[in-house]
Amino acid sequence: MPLTVTNVHPPYSPVEGGGQITITGTDFTAQVRVKFGNVKAKNVVRVNATQLTVTAPAQTVGGAVAVSVTNDAGYFVDGGPTVAWATPFPYYCRIKSFAPAEVPTSGDTDITITGTGFPLNPGVEIGGIPAQNVVRVSATVIRCRTRQHDEGAAEVMVLNPGDNQGFAAHLPVVPPMVTSVAPKKGTTIGNTDITINGKHFTNATIVHIDNVLAHMVARNPPNALTVRTAAHAAGPVTVRVTNPAQPLVPAAPPIPQIPAVVDSESEMAAAFEFAPAEVTSIEPNRAPAAVPTDVTIRGRGFLALAVNGVQIGGVAATNVNRVNETTITARTAVAAAG
Repeated sequence: MPLTVTNVHPPYSPVEGGGQITITGTDFTAQVRVKFGNVKAKNVVRVNATQLTVTAPAQTVGGAVAVSVTNDAGYFVDGGPTVAWATPFPYYCRIKSFAPAEVPTSGDTDITITGTGFPLNPGVEIGGIPAQNVVRVSATVIRCRTRQHDEGAAEVMVLNPGDNQGFAAHLPVVPPMVTSVAPKKGTTIGNTDITINGKHFTNATIVHIDNVLAHMVARNPPNALTVRTAAHAAGPVTVRVTNPAQPLVPAAPPIPQIPAVVDSESEMAAAFEFAPAEVTSIEPNRAPAAVPTDVTIRGRGFLALAVNGVQIGGVAATNVNRVNETTITARTAVAAAG
């Protein structure tokens, strides 16, 4: 019966090798030798004429190789006759880590994947969807850009060319997060610029302050946003950040249609307080009771309506002029001393 190879199990190996592989076929002799690609297998054990066990050797990069068997003891020297398994034997790379270690649902985040044995011209899938801008830097580093994905752990695989299998690692996909707001207090008149610090902000992130869309002043993703408040009644309010869902991307082989993703958001309750008008000083701070005196009132949150509601010593002031949000000028009325 001629020498043949009919099966190899398991039919793959990690690039570091080391696993036991069972080879079945016919006419295996005591001199049998095995190669995986151009690398000799170790620990070749002839169980019988139809079965061998070997230790898969390591490979430098992922990819498919031929598993070849020979009964010629001098094969590796003189290139004697050999037979190969008809099915290519894939070596798969390993992913060790991601940087950053988590990504927002909205996608378009550049990540670095480190591992071992990354093949030439690799593919990268994140949650079953091909990544963008894949660049193999070396056998241990790949850079790419994520696409949108629902919250949760996305399965990531670095694929050999023409293959859709591999060893998976999991990348957390998370909503934006608010960690702090500064300043924590502003006036009811609005127009206060506040900086929101956190994680996973993007160039599409929006902010609501007590359900009112805030005006975006500056974006510094992924960790900071600056927005401007609108006029609002006094009191504490919730600040909410949202990474909006992106529209469906039409199917374009070989890329499948990118699935729709719901808005992803988080909020911080009572993160900001709208404070009523507050007087911090009045100059001069004393005047004759019988003589009207021009005064300057300083503070914050002075609304335009304040010109109708300034009292000094319980008596309505005259000639009230709102200079700006923090300054009012007025004239005292004649009043009893005190």
